[in-house]
Amino acid sequence: MAMKKHKSNPTVLSSALALLIGLALVCAHFQAKAAQDSMEASIKIPVLGVNITPGLIMTGPSVQGIEIQVAGSAKHIKALQDTRLKYELDLSGLRNGIHTIPITPEQMVLPEGISIVKLHTPTITIRIDTEIKKELPIVISVEGEAAPGFHLTGAAASPPKAVLSGPQYILEDIGHIATNPIDITGASESFKKEITLDLEESVFVLFPADPILAQINIAEKTITRSFKELPLAGRNINRPYSITPPAISLDVKGPANIVNALETNKEFKIYLDLKGLKPGVYVRRATILLPVTTMLVGVTPEIFTVTIREK
Repeated sequence: MAMKKHKSNPTVLSSALALLIGLALVCAHFQAKAAQDSMEASIKIPVLGVNITPGLIMTGPSVQGIEIQVAGSAKHIKALQDTRLKYELDLSGLRNGIHTIPITPEQMVLPEGISIVKLHTPTITIRIDTEIKKELPIVISVEGEAAPGFHLTGAAASPPKAVLSGPQYILEDIGHIATNPIDITGASESFKKEITLDLEESVFVLFPADPILAQINIAEKTITRSFKELPLAGRNINRPYSITPPAISLDVKGPANIVNALETNKEFKIYLDLKGLKPGVYVRRATILLPVTTMLVGVTPEIFTVTIREK
């Protein structure tokens, strides 16, 4: 008995085909969206030395971190900013000297959704050295210029010494440790400031635990200036007179700002007091009045001849 052949339903076939095409379009959309969201970034991962022999310390030009290229969605890449990554460098058995160690990607623990594309730092070079402790005097470092007429007269640290720990090749030959610079630009008086030490990489402060206090001493500049051949006149007389020699030279010491402007200072006076003198010849010393912050350290000449005539 012959079997009856079923005819295909064109409506069912069309629906199935439309469904398959729709699924393909959806998959293509999500694939395109995923590809669009995917991005790459270069990140730096700190290096942590582990299993180092006691009494040794790791240092070197590239211990700050290794750089890698990673890929992931924009969301995952952004999340890396808040992720504390680290690369543990196994230092087992390494002795004093310089060592170049290959970076192993398998040791990097990255967040889910992040993959390594490339190692920009395929190896890391380190130095292993003996760790020592050393007590050093602290030297205050300053920069800039004090206000005009003022200068730095001294700087001291409290405490005056620090105990440091670090590689022998760094600490062994240094005789002091400097602070980070203190700016004294425009300063016209002494002041105190907390300051930190200018330390090389791999050097740490064991003492003091508290910040270092710097005492910066600023004072007016003191100078000695010569004033040559200043004209000399008499006072308190109404008769004709003459003075020999007619000029005087002075050496004045005091704050630079005041001494340099002495000629225009109203407190500065030089004269011969001739009050009550009758006609004749007299020997007199000059009256010299200076600002209170200055002092006379030299005068030439000290004695003058005054000739007073009849009217």
